[in-house]
Amino acid sequence: MIAGMLIIKELFSYTDDDLLEATLFDVRYQYPCTQPALLNRRSIRQRLYAYEKETGNDVMQDEMESLADVFVTMLGIRGQTKRMDSLMVASS
Repeated sequence: MIAGMLIIKELFSYTDDDLLEATLFDVRYQYPCTQPALLNRRSIRQRLYAYEKETGNDVMQDEMESLADVFVTMLGIRGQTKRMDSLMVASS
């Protein structure tokens, strides 16, 4: 649940408060996050930090790397191609 909420947070660039509000009051977020009553402000990051501290396993990093692998496979991206963000190109 926590990893799913953090993914939603990153996808939509939500703050902690925005994520909490969306989870508590929006049905679209209540389905993937089935226990919104257990959440409070910043509990997601606190729980992930506590888990990482206890086990040494960074769940968020593992999930992001797993998703990246899925996207690379799904989109047929080759690792040899170098890409550049167009926002980094100066107008001059």
